[in-house]
Amino acid sequence: MQCFLRGYTGSTIRAADKTRKSERPGRKIGGETPIFSELNPVLSVALKYGRWLLALFVLLTAVWLGRASILPRAAYWLNVGETPRPCDYVVVLPGGEETRPFVAAALFRAGLARTAVVPRVIGTPDTNAGTARAAHEIIRDVLILRGIRSDDVILIGTGSTSTYGDALALREFLRGRPAATVAIVTHHFHTRRARWVFRKVLGDRADDIYMVAAPVDDYTEENWWQSRQGTGTYLGEFAKLAGYLVWYGDTWVWSGGGLLVALAAIVVYRCHRNRRQSIQMRASRSG
Repeated sequence: MQCFLRGYTGSTIRAADKTRKSERPGRKIGGETPIFSELNPVLSVALKYGRWLLALFVLLTAVWLGRASILPRAAYWLNVGETPRPCDYVVVLPGGEETRPFVAAALFRAGLARTAVVPRVIGTPDTNAGTARAAHEIIRDVLILRGIRSDDVILIGTGSTSTYGDALALREFLRGRPAATVAIVTHHFHTRRARWVFRKVLGDRADDIYMVAAPVDDYTEENWWQSRQGTGTYLGEFAKLAGYLVWYGDTWVWSGGGLLVALAAIVVYRCHRNRRQSIQMRASRSG
């Protein structure tokens, strides 16, 4: 009986000791570490996506360090304005009333255009209440004040809210004018997106249009990132361009994505190569 009790007591103590050890902090149960998985979700996510985050950080750092040459080139890439040439109609896109209609009026004075076309914008609570004027009305008045006859200024469309809507209005306007040529005036940073949209909407008539770039008073391609307004404008334009490519999509989406991935890969590769070279140099010196 005593032998039985001693054996039972010893086995019970050993079992309890194993249970206490398994419950100690940091001990694995079923191959997992409860404290690690419960208290460090951020760390687990960082380990999972760490390489991508590092590549993004390196890319942004490289862009910032080379901003004096990279950022102006990015701005110039958005500008696809062409040298003005004779056309039948000059379209002034709404927005930028402080410069766009003046550029269009200059085309008239130079004898390069015959008629001005302005897409209507959709009404807002202020314009509907009569406390503010719509953008197309302001542009029309500026053109007239700059010497263009009122009969030579045509308002088109029923009310647009975007560049895509402006392109649809122009397509309807050109249906009965198969041989008409058009110059589209907009801000320089907007010309690439506008050209892409108008060409996509006009289809076979895409070759009948060209873009004329209007300047901005407060910043240029050379210094846009040095002001809050310029930074917001250009970053917003790049975001809108990406959104248009995704929303109205074509092969540009995949080409742009592939280009970004390739750029990130090049940056990461150069970092790794420089690191290997530095390690080899230190090893050769120590040897």
